[in-house]
Amino acid sequence: MAGNDAVDVAAVVAPSLHDKRIGTAIDGRETGVTALLAKAAEAEKSAEPVYIEAACTTKDALMYQVTYYTETDRVLIAQYDNKFNVASWDKWLNYDAQLSATKQDKPVLMVASEAMALPAGAHQYLDKAGENVTAIWLDGMNKLTSTINPKQ
Repeated sequence: MAGNDAVDVAAVVAPSLHDKRIGTAIDGRETGVTALLAKAAEAEKSAEPVYIEAACTTKDALMYQVTYYTETDRVLIAQYDNKFNVASWDKWLNYDAQLSATKQDKPVLMVASEAMALPAGAHQYLDKAGENVTAIWLDGMNKLTSTINPKQ
């Protein structure tokens, strides 16, 4: 959004605002990140996309037994293909969403909660951002319900 004249104002809900440090912390160690980047490089060479299960309670899944991602009424719904392209590890682990915080020249409203996937990233972004970024924190919020029927 920063520097993009096509955007006047934006709102983000529970954004994943990670950088390499946060991404490494999610995996828990630098050696784990190195192994994932090696898998991404190998998958990139494959003639066909290499997928793993994105969220499940099995050990081969990307989000192995991770609350929120494995809940069938939140993320793991029938309409979701539940696939993760292994080649995308490189772009995800090396992406730095924090870089735009100090450059944000458009009004941004962030809706966040301590129960979202990466609250640390939201806090870090807000600490760096100027007055163009404001946040609404939904304290105690851990699950939204909807009257929308996803099958329609």
